[in-house]
Amino acid sequence: MKREAKVRPARLSNATDRIFGAVRGDGFCSAFATDGTWKDLANSCVQQLAPISENANLAFLYVTDAVAGNLSDILEHLREKTGIQSWTGSVGLGICTTEKSVFERPGIAVMIAAVPEDSFHVFDPIESAAQNFAPETADWIAHKNPTTGIIHCDPRRVDLSQTIAVASAVSSTFFVGAASSARQLPLQIAN
Repeated sequence: MKREAKVRPARLSNATDRIFGAVRGDGFCSAFATDGTWKDLANSCVQQLAPISENANLAFLYVTDAVAGNLSDILEHLREKTGIQSWTGSVGLGICTTEKSVFERPGIAVMIAAVPEDSFHVFDPIESAAQNFAPETADWIAHKNPTTGIIHCDPRRVDLSQTIAVASAVSSTFFVGAASSARQLPLQIAN
């Protein structure tokens, strides 16, 4: 439940081999790219997502361990190119999409959605099982009474299962998601 907050300027580079694929639905679109530099992969995903609905307001970003060191750059670049400000996601040794998967190679998967603005809330990390949600998150939970939540967790936390159980009990929310999986940087994104 830790978020990567540092943002650095994007760097320019070129790639030649990319595997990509996009899926579209009503209010939902996804893209996937692999085997290139982080910027080429991010640009490929943006191209696959085009045209991006002006109503798109929530995005999920999953990257492989091979590009985790550039997660801040990737996120900044995608925010700029899509205009979407609310992001969540994680790092994995591998990532899967509906048609392809990549393991131990550079890869990025992006999913964007156009959902009612008040139907979701990206919340700050919960640092321990004893910590409550931030006041604005607690207020949103009390008002909306969400039944399902998507979370991404740091696998190095010794109190991980307890923290999730407490958060679920406090909010009456069924959480789905996963722990990050990386050799060096098991990062998560929360806005």
